[in-house]
Amino acid sequence: MRVAIIGGAGNVGQEVALGLIRAEAVTDIVLVDVHDDPGALCLRLRKNAKVSQRRLDARDQEALVAALAGTRLLVNCAGPFCDTVAPVARAAVALGADSLDVCDDFAATALLLESDLDAAAQAAGVSLITGMGADPGTNNLLALRYAKKLDTVESVSLAWAVDCGDLAGAALAHAATMLAGTVPQFLDGRLHYLEGGEGEESVAFADPIGTVTVRYVGHPQPLTLPRRLPGLKSLTVKGVILPDWADRLLMAQKSSGLLRREPLALAAALLRERASATPPGPGVSGLKVAVSGTRQGRAVTYAAEMIGAMGPGTGLPAAIAALLLLEGSVAAKGLLAPEDAIDPKIFVARLLACGAAIRQTRSETVTLTADGGSV
Repeated sequence: MRVAIIGGAGNVGQEVALGLIRAEAVTDIVLVDVHDDPGALCLRLRKNAKVSQRRLDARDQEALVAALAGTRLLVNCAGPFCDTVAPVARAAVALGADSLDVCDDFAATALLLESDLDAAAQAAGVSLITGMGADPGTNNLLALRYAKKLDTVESVSLAWAVDCGDLAGAALAHAATMLAGTVPQFLDGRLHYLEGGEGEESVAFADPIGTVTVRYVGHPQPLTLPRRLPGLKSLTVKGVILPDWADRLLMAQKSSGLLRREPLALAAALLRERASATPPGPGVSGLKVAVSGTRQGRAVTYAAEMIGAMGPGTGLPAAIAALLLLEGSVAAKGLLAPEDAIDPKIFVARLLACGAAIRQTRSETVTLTADGGSV
C-alpha cells in the first residue's frame, strides 16, 4: 500500500516515514513537500527503496489528487495547519483514501469541525483523523485510557514543555500563534475562550526539564475531548517554550502586540534569531497528563509523563495511527479526533513496544473516620 506524507521532508514527516518503512504492508512512501532535495532527508530514508519524493504544495487540493492516485493513506505534517488541513483532507476524500494529520492548531481544528468534511468522509467511507501527534494525540489517548478506569471523570490537565531548539518553520510560528488572542479551555463544564498566556501554574517535569511555569495555550483538545467524557468539569491545556528567555520573549511580544496573526513571521524570526545566539535549553521536550475523578467512591488521579525529542515524539504516534488505519483497525468513518478513532489500550501497547518510556502514577485520596477506618 502506498502512503503519502505531506510535509515529508520536514523533521516530523521524516519521523513518520521512519516509523513506516519496516511495515510489510507499506510498499511505497511518497514524501510530498515544497522542497524535494534528497540531501534534506536522513540517510535511512535516502537509501530505502520504498521512499520517493514529490514536489507539491499541500494547499493545492487538485494537484494532490492528480499526483497521488492510488494512494491508500495521506499523512499531513505540513504547517501552517490553517492553510493545509482542509485541502489535504478533501484530497483524501476525493481519492477514497484515509488521512491523518498532526494538527495542533485549535483554529484549524475548528475549521475542520465546522466544515462538511465529516459528512463527506462518511459518504466516501474513509477515516480522517485530526490531531494525531503528541499534543494533541498521545495525551488525548492517555487521558481516555485513564478515564476508562474511573467511574466518574471530573478533570483533565494537559501540560507540555518544548525546547525551542526543537522548533523550526511553521512549528516556530505556532509557538507564537498559540499564545495570541484568546484560546479554548473547558471550565465549569463548558467551553471558554481565555487570554493565551494566562492561568500560570508551576509544573514539575522530570530532569533535565525540572519545574517550569506553564500557561494557557491554544491547542484543540478542549474542542474534542469533552465530547467523550460525560460529566467532565474541566479540561485545561497549558504549555511553555524553553529555556526561560524564550518564554519571556514570547510573553513580551504578546504584551507589545507582536503576536497578532499578521506579524507572526516577525515574532518567529525574533525567536529564531535569539535561539541561534543563546545557550540551548534542556535539549528535550515533555508532556504530562493528569485525569482525576472517582473510582468506587474514592477520589483517584491517574497521571503520566513522557520526556524526549519533539520530532519522534510527534512522528511515532502518527506512524502508529497510520499503521492502525492501514491494518483496518479503525472502524469509525468520518472526521475523527484521536479519541474517536483509536483504542487507547492498543495505542499505548504499541507505543511502549516501540521503546517509548511513560512514567505512570496513580494516587488515591482516602478520608479517615473517627474510628480509624476509611471511606
